[in-house]
Amino acid sequence: MSANAWQENIDAPNIDGIVILPSGGSIATNGVSANQSNPRGRALKLYIATGAFGVGVSNITVTVGYCDLNSGSYFKALTSAPLAPNALQVLSIGPGLNNQANVSLCDILPKTWLVTWQATAWGQGGSVLGIGAAINV
Repeated sequence: MSANAWQENIDAPNIDGIVILPSGGSIATNGVSANQSNPRGRALKLYIATGAFGVGVSNITVTVGYCDLNSGSYFKALTSAPLAPNALQVLSIGPGLNNQANVSLCDILPKTWLVTWQATAWGQGGSVLGIGAAINV
């Protein structure tokens, strides 16, 4: 599966598509996206596409974090299960969804949110990871 597999899902009509982490490159460190905006409180689908993983990589996960506007602090809302190489995983947040660990969260996506990616060990050689988001408009 291509690390660009999520692109067709964020190019649909009535969807605001956001590239969080461009795919095709190699990452080898934990990271955090810029703050993202959801001014209308819409539902989110986060598409996580992986390619090959480096040697010794373990437990790569991706987390959606919410910003508490009063304190400016972020808290974890939904974290993926450990990612597999050459796969696509989708995280969903929105009202009316069933809560399912590491997959979906019944909640309203706040105005300010971000995405982090982390691994227990990054190993050697880097790993291919692409992250895109789709927000219903």
